[in-house]
Amino acid sequence: MGTLEIIRRNGEKVRLFSKEPFCTLKSAAQNSSLMGDDNVQLSIVSSELLNLGKGDKIIVEGEEYTIRTKVNREMLSDNHYVHDATFYGVMYELMKSLYRNTDANGKSSKSTFDLTYNIRDFVKVLIYNVSRDYPGLWAFDEANCPDTEPRTISFARNNCLQVLQMLCSDREFDLEFLITQKDGVRTIHIGKFGAKVVPPGGNAFFEWGKGNGLYKLKEQKVDDKTIITRVARPTFGVITGTIQNAYSFRFQCV
Repeated sequence: MGTLEIIRRNGEKVRLFSKEPFCTLKSAAQNSSLMGDDNVQLSIVSSELLNLGKGDKIIVEGEEYTIRTKVNREMLSDNHYVHDATFYGVMYELMKSLYRNTDANGKSSKSTFDLTYNIRDFVKVLIYNVSRDYPGLWAFDEANCPDTEPRTISFARNNCLQVLQMLCSDREFDLEFLITQKDGVRTIHIGKFGAKVVPPGGNAFFEWGKGNGLYKLKEQKVDDKTIITRVARPTFGVITGTIQNAYSFRFQCV
């Protein structure tokens, strides 16, 4: 992740590698999946209480990650503190905005309604709604959005992240979204961004062990409604593949 510093809401910066006062990272992990999780988890050891809170952020490879939940703090001695903080990607800003029947002028009358649009027009409405809460921060790569047939979809007090994930799901337009950042502006791209990973030996799925495609395998039962079977490697780009069973896995391809 390179050198990290925390930028507080008031603009003050906290160096995470400092001798006086002492501050260092105990551990750091970045979790990212296509159209799914996007967060950075930091465990920070310091000689002083840092008082981290919601709205504090870090910049990782040019992308913003912000604290949105409570930071866990532990005092081990008078000058030994441990802070465990999760920083969330800008995708989670979409959860704040309700998807309403908003027009280009920002006017809306309903949060429960039906629309018959292609995906380009659905996403334009999403941007109109997000601009209500984050004016000037969100944009849409409309020119490169694929052409689709119109569909009629019902909405009932859904937030914009739920809508974006639903629009790209297999049961609707069967596409993918990608969010990029430049000069503080978040741009939504719609299309196909993954490269298919083919299991070795002509197998239909990946298995653990030498020559089978998985080096490290972790199995964890999750809510079936939130299963995501597309896996991203942030450093090397996005990879998509099929996972055999209804479990979530974290793995490294070799």
